[in-house]
Amino acid sequence: MDSFPQPTERDIVALAVTFTYSLLLLATAEAIRILFQYDTDFTRKVIHIGAGTWAWGVFILFEKWQFAIIPFGIYIAITYLALRLKLLKSMDPSEGATPGTIYFCFSITVLFYVFHAGFDEGWPRGREYLAMSGIMAMTFGDAMASIVGRRSGTRPVPIPFAILNKTIEGSWACFVSIVVVEVFTLGVLAGPTIGQSGVIFGALTAAVLGTWLEAISPWGTDNLTVPFGLRLIFSNNALSLATDVRRYLDFCYPKGVQPSVETATFHFRRCLENPKR
Repeated sequence: MDSFPQPTERDIVALAVTFTYSLLLLATAEAIRILFQYDTDFTRKVIHIGAGTWAWGVFILFEKWQFAIIPFGIYIAITYLALRLKLLKSMDPSEGATPGTIYFCFSITVLFYVFHAGFDEGWPRGREYLAMSGIMAMTFGDAMASIVGRRSGTRPVPIPFAILNKTIEGSWACFVSIVVVEVFTLGVLAGPTIGQSGVIFGALTAAVLGTWLEAISPWGTDNLTVPFGLRLIFSNNALSLATDVRRYLDFCYPKGVQPSVETATFHFRRCLENPKR
């Protein structure tokens, strides 16, 4: 396990700024709900977009990756308590609680941890573009699909295995938003490496896969399937995903989770080696 370093002055400031931003984001969502009478489905997406977009703030402000993963790691517990105890109306889903917000924070934390190599060397943070690609697709694709689908969606989407409440309008909003954010994300973080054609191809590939995964994933699990699905595509190594999650859990909880994670990795490996079983 990597040793935990002492925070730099920049990391301390970054933590303070990040938590201040988080409080302001929650306050803004509550104000929108109370003052403008928006439903909680909308305010949840305000929080969703605001939190996901702050991944760029993490990139810019933090110096050491060990401290960059702290905020979203803490948010896993905070969102669980907020949903469990109904602490914030702006986070309460209108159709019953799902762990989607928890999955959202978990995915960001895992991806930042997995692709931390090169983070401490400064911009553009090494291989973190692989993390940011999934995070941005999850942030904007899911939010726009929900906002547009709920307000303008009338036709069921003809996507294989799509769940019942998904619409063509919502899926198109998801596709377009992912293309836009992926062109920006890959262009800024990986453009010099993969070139303009690579950026365009990567954005379109991410949009197709992300839209399909968003349409077929129930109960908020698109916050897992979209970022991890894009991670598989862009890193081209399916087996390493299970290992990535195991390494992250071992980093956080060196005792107590090893047997269950080892078992999951073992079965995942068997499925890959024997796909017909």
